[in-house]
Order: sequence, then structure tokens, then C-alpha cells
Amino acid sequence: MVSRQLLFAVIVSWQALHAAGLQRFIKRLPRFQNPSAAPLYQWHGTWHGGASQPPNDAVTHRSWTASLLRSEDTATGSSAPAGNTGHSSESDAEEHRRRVANEKLETAIGKMGFGWYQIFIWFVVMCVYIVDGAEITMMSLVSTSVAEQFDLMSWKRGLLTSSVYAGMMASGFFAGPLADMMGRSRTLTLSTAMICGFGLLSVTIEQFWMLCAVRFLVGVGTGASLPTAASLLTETLPLSIAGAMSCLVFAGFNLGEYFAAVGAGRIWTFAGDMDAVKLIFMLGTVPAGFTCLLSLLVPESPRFLALKGRTKALGRWFRWACNLNGRRVGEILPNGEKDLQEMSIPKAIKKRERLWPPKLRPRRSPEPSMWNLAKKFRTILQKNMGAILSRDLRAQTLRMWCLWLANNAVFYGLIFSIPQMLQSVMDMAASGSVFDVARGISITTSWPILSIFPAAALIYAGVKYRPMLRSSIGLATVALGGAVYYGAYATSPVMFLVAVTAAKFFYNASFDILYPASAAMYPTAVRATGTSMGSTVGRFCAILVGPVCTALMDVNMLLPLTVMTVISFVAFLSTFGLVIAEQDGKPES
Repeated sequence: MVSRQLLFAVIVSWQALHAAGLQRFIKRLPRFQNPSAAPLYQWHGTWHGGASQPPNDAVTHRSWTASLLRSEDTATGSSAPAGNTGHSSESDAEEHRRRVANEKLETAIGKMGFGWYQIFIWFVVMCVYIVDGAEITMMSLVSTSVAEQFDLMSWKRGLLTSSVYAGMMASGFFAGPLADMMGRSRTLTLSTAMICGFGLLSVTIEQFWMLCAVRFLVGVGTGASLPTAASLLTETLPLSIAGAMSCLVFAGFNLGEYFAAVGAGRIWTFAGDMDAVKLIFMLGTVPAGFTCLLSLLVPESPRFLALKGRTKALGRWFRWACNLNGRRVGEILPNGEKDLQEMSIPKAIKKRERLWPPKLRPRRSPEPSMWNLAKKFRTILQKNMGAILSRDLRAQTLRMWCLWLANNAVFYGLIFSIPQMLQSVMDMAASGSVFDVARGISITTSWPILSIFPAAALIYAGVKYRPMLRSSIGLATVALGGAVYYGAYATSPVMFLVAVTAAKFFYNASFDILYPASAAMYPTAVRATGTSMGSTVGRFCAILVGPVCTALMDVNMLLPLTVMTVISFVAFLSTFGLVIAEQDGKPES
């Protein structure tokens, strides 16, 4: 009789569990699979008949499950810290799964080697840098004609040039989180479409303030495209060549400068001032339009797909990339779908979420509205900014921001100040000395381009980013100090030219290293945000370069160079203690 009542109570309890949708939840509990474990069902609260009944609402259900796990640990003699709900072991397992997934994905990408797919991605990213160089050079070429057209004062002329830099800085606040939410390829297409569209709109503008607003939006697209492209290249190529290829794409900036300068020179020859400005604006949209069309063919980053758990899209990426490289997919993924599942990083978290009954899961809107997307974007922005400024990454982020500030302040400061400083040094030199200022400007523009090749070679040889940044910025600081000496005291125009060219050479190399170093410092989930925020901080200095250097040169012509030397020395000190996660063996979390 007692056994029948006991059997009846077990059946009723199991039917209650089944009605509440918890049958699969209990089957997945580790202790349910161990017959020697202590009794699992220690329900809290009774109903008529003495049997137990789990709650129906979601909030009470979660607290009930937590108390069940705590009571289970108490019954088996185990103890947990206060506030621990039994998920610490699950978190460790998820962290281990992430590391294993990253290693498998890196191994698979490395097996593909270097082929036509990697060349295609590298070419697309280099086109993004060509767009950046063309836009910046184009604005400096047309600023004088635009000032004459609108009869502008000097500060308004500087405002037109700074509007592009202001747009670049503003885009850093949303470009990175947008790329972390939508994906790298979509954000790249959107940003290049903005450059092309608003660049064409600049041709029709007849008011100065409207022109500044449109050029600001062009700068937004330009600033959004650079960190997105850097993240896409870093996450697509094998780690052995990603740094070197990221360094080589910086040559696109110099090619963009050359394209804009040569094209504008031809336009000035055959067109008048008014028509020339419009034609140059149209010329600047050519690289952007071409890059936008190319970006439509670019697949999503494999690391981003793995992070989002999109295994089907990840499989399509491997098939497309292997097809271009002439490799068989079976060589890269011998286990097929199983390998793709193991590469998908968030599966452990999604599996834990599926433990909850379907009735208790939060419902999602099938068609998200713009308001829901805006709230999602705000949430991702807050989460990613909190991540890069968290306790683990705060010190490294601040060090990297210091490097971005120094690189932008010194590099663009030299571009702005070298013509005036060369003329001043020549005037202070002995009357018998002969010095060609125009040739000196061309030398300071052309020779720093060569820094790309040794930087790429060192990265490919396995030299870490930290010592390369320290060496390039340290040598640039010495060169800047030499330029101050030869300009203010020794008054040797030739040695001054050599010193400023060397400083620009080393800072050009530092810029080549900075983008891949920033991308390698952050995990995949916040890589685009971390890179774009660093670029945004640097663009803030680029906006201030013109007015600040002008004010300093009114006091002393070489005073900007002295300030640059101090800034460079502070950046050199910030390289000590810098940690690059992918190169220093720190696992991605």
C-alpha cells in the first residue's frame, strides 16, 4: 500500500513537471545523469496531497531553480560562495569552449594559406585607404578656391577643412558598435556609399554652411570605413600575415594623395576655378564609388560569423574562400558540420539558454522596428564601451589612445607646419646658403612612403607590435629634437630638412603599425569598437592641428615642433607596459 502511494506521488510529480515544461531542463542537469548522486527533488512549498509543485511564472521559476541548486549543493555536502547560483563551473566551461573555438578557427584559416581570396580582401581594404587619402588631399587643394568663391575669412577657411576631420571623429562613436552589431562588410558598404553620395551632393551646394555640413557627412563615412576595414582585414587573414598586410594597405593613403594631386592638376589646367572645384569634388567620389561596388562582393568576417554562431554563413565563407584559393573544403574542414559547430563561440551560452522552457523565454518581435534597433545599438554601445574601459582593458586602452593622439598630432602637425617652418629656417640661415623650399616639401612627402616596406617586413618576420611602436616613436622623438636644434640654434636648412623627414618617416611607420596593433589588442566582440574609438581620439587632435599650430607659429615659428617633441616623448613612455593580447598569449574572452 505504501509502495503504491509512493509510486502514485512520483507519477503525479512527474506529470506536474511535464506540464510546467521542465522535463528537458531536469534531464540536462548534471546530477540527474548520475544515479549515485543525492536526491535531486527537494522542492520548497507543498500543495494538497503532500507533493511538490514548481511555480508557473518566469520570475518565481528562476528564484525557485536557484534555491533548488543551492539546496542540492547543501544535500551533497558542497559549498559555494555567497551569491553563486551554481553557474561558476558553466562559466569556466564556456571560457574553455571559447578558447578552443578560437584555436580551431585560427587553425582552419591558417590552413587556407595565402591566395586570391586574401589578395582580394587586401585590395578592397587598400581602396578604403585610397579613398581616405584622396578626400583629405582634395579638401586641401580646393580650400583656397572655395574661400575665394564665398569670400571667406581665414578662420572660416580652416572650418571647411576641419569639417571633414570632425565627421571622422564623430563617426568613431557609432562606427565600431555598428560594425560589431551589423557586421564588418555591411558597415563598410554603408560608409563608402555615404562618401560617394554626399561627395556628389557637394557639387550642387551653393552655400558655405551647407557645404560644411555635407563635407562633415563625407567625413563621417570616411571615419567609419577605416576602422571597419582594419577589423575586417585582421579577422580574415591568417595571423602570420595579417599584421604585415595591414601595414602594406597604408600605402593606399599615399596612392590616394597622388591620385587627387595628379587629377586635380589636370583639372586645373583645362577648367576654370568654379568648374574645377566641382569637377574635383566629382573626382573624389570615383574611388569611393568603386570601393562601394567592391564591398558588395566582400563576405562577412569569419570570426564575426563564429562569434554570432552563424554556422551556415561560416560554411559558405569557407566554401567561397577555398574556391578562390583553389583548395578543397574537405582539407580545411575534415569533419564538415561538426568543425563548424565547434568553431561557433556562443553555442555554450545558447545551449544554456535553451534549458529554459519555451513558455518562459522572452518573446522577440518578428519584425524589429527602428526604435528597437536604436535601443539595441545603444545597448551594444554601452556594453562595448564598458568592455574596452573595464578593469582588464582600461590601462591598455588609455595607452593606445595616447599613441593615437601622438600619431595624429605629430603626423598631421608636420604636414601642416613643414612648409612655413622650412621657409623660416631658410630666412634665418646665412645669406649665402641656397635652399629650394618646394623641393624640400616634395622630399618630406615622398620619402616617408618607403617606411611601409620595412615595417611590413618586420611584422611578417614575427617582430611584435610593442617593440616596433616603441622604436619608431622613440626614433621619431630623437629626430624631432634634432629638428628643433638645427632649426633654432644651428640654423642648417639641409640638416633641418633631414631631421623633419626622418621624424615623418618614423611616424609614418608608427601609423602603419597602429591600426593592426589596435585590432590585435581587443577581442573579436569589441574589436571594431576599440579600433574606431582609438581612431576617434586621434581625429580630435587632427581637428585642432590647424588652429593650434597657427597660434603657436604666431609666437615662434618653431614652437609647434617643440610641442610635438614633448608629445612624442609622452607617447614613447606609454609604450612601456602595453599588452597586445594576440601576441602576448592572452586568451580572448
